[in-house]
Amino acid sequence: MEYDQASPITEQMCFCDGAHIGQTRGLVCVAMDITERKRAEQALRSSEERYRRLFATVTDALVVFDAETRQFVDVNQSALDILIPQHEAR
Repeated sequence: MEYDQASPITEQMCFCDGAHIGQTRGLVCVAMDITERKRAEQALRSSEERYRRLFATVTDALVVFDAETRQFVDVNQSALDILIPQHEAR
């Protein structure tokens, strides 16, 4: 979803202070422009999708390794083909 600067996105909250139903003493509403936050979220989703697509389709072996835990976090298919040859996978 694209966000148009001409129409800001707002988040609204309203609170009603009343002793009994029908006896409202006050109403407080707060509206906040969250357009920039929504744009940043969309940009992050788009970036993650491009990274994931590149990671999955590149022919070079890619391995993400956590140095602290010494565990693989992610590997692409090219890395699997090198690390686990086809005759061992059967």
